[in-house]
Amino acid sequence: MINLKALKYLQSINSYPCVSILMPTHRHFPENKQDPLRLKNLINLATKRLNEEFKKEEVKQILDKINEINQSIDYNSFLDGLAIFVNKDKAIKFYLPFPVKERVIIDPTFATRDLVFGINRSEPYWVLVISDKIAKLFLGIRDNIIEYTENEFPFTNTYYETKSSLTTETHRNDRQSDNIERIRKYLRELDSKLKNINVDNYSVVITGTERTLSLYNDISSQKELILTGINGNYETVSAHELSKIVWPEVKRVRAEKRDKIIKEIEEAYGKRKLASGVDEVWKLANEGRGRLLVVELNYQYSARVSDDGLHLIPVEVAPGKEIIDDAVDDIIERVVNTGGSVVFVDNGKLDKYGHIALILRY
Repeated sequence: MINLKALKYLQSINSYPCVSILMPTHRHFPENKQDPLRLKNLINLATKRLNEEFKKEEVKQILDKINEINQSIDYNSFLDGLAIFVNKDKAIKFYLPFPVKERVIIDPTFATRDLVFGINRSEPYWVLVISDKIAKLFLGIRDNIIEYTENEFPFTNTYYETKSSLTTETHRNDRQSDNIERIRKYLRELDSKLKNINVDNYSVVITGTERTLSLYNDISSQKELILTGINGNYETVSAHELSKIVWPEVKRVRAEKRDKIIKEIEEAYGKRKLASGVDEVWKLANEGRGRLLVVELNYQYSARVSDDGLHLIPVEVAPGKEIIDDAVDDIIERVVNTGGSVVFVDNGKLDKYGHIALILRY
């Protein structure tokens, strides 16, 4: 599965030519019958472009790797997208749980824009289902939720059967206090285990009773990652049914966050902490000043870099190392590699900012 670690590894590779083949795919029959032919056409296009630009012996390794990876494709495992990345040393494929735009890109680096988009817009999230006796953990990507069964999950509440040493004559308030402290211990252990697993800092959806949600929010060491809480006991609910409950809520909260980001852009503009337009964003992203890059979904920009490296000159897509098929890809990589983050918004939201904006650190 594609994740932030895999994405950063792809972005660290720099050797010309790097071939990226991206294609939307289909999960079910009969739509998926067209996928093998479409992939064949994309591979033929990549082969044609490589042969036009290089001598055959220069790209033989790459073409061999493309053919090998093509042979390894399992069309029955397709989700919503396919990404293939090949250079002379590497051949990597991902079955993606989000759609991508069909294209072939040959650049000094791999085209990761669609993956960054997918991870940001369809960012994986954890669903922690807490009941009195047990806690289950699920990994969600959009409306697909799969139970996680490693690192002691499902996690049993060892404190549940612990009997209080207090006598039956103990005051009722004391018994309630003892019970809440045992729940807190259970939740602290649970929170610690989730923190160790959640190395990519994915958002977390918590489900449980009102009291459980309140107590977990109090003790959590990762409050900033809690996306939302859903009241209810879903211990016996299947992953498929759970997705119907959780995914609409995730979509709602994320939409609210994107609306807040538009307001944040406006505030940054007023404080002169905003770069807008691809050329200005390119320059400041390369200086490492980007805190948050905001891009419209379908915005692309083919260009070559000026001799001083400070500006982008628009061009038509054409073979050649000096041409960047999509400069937005490169901007995204620079922002991520210098500690910034990226958010995608609907087309038209950034019209007055030239379709791309960068909130600056200083």
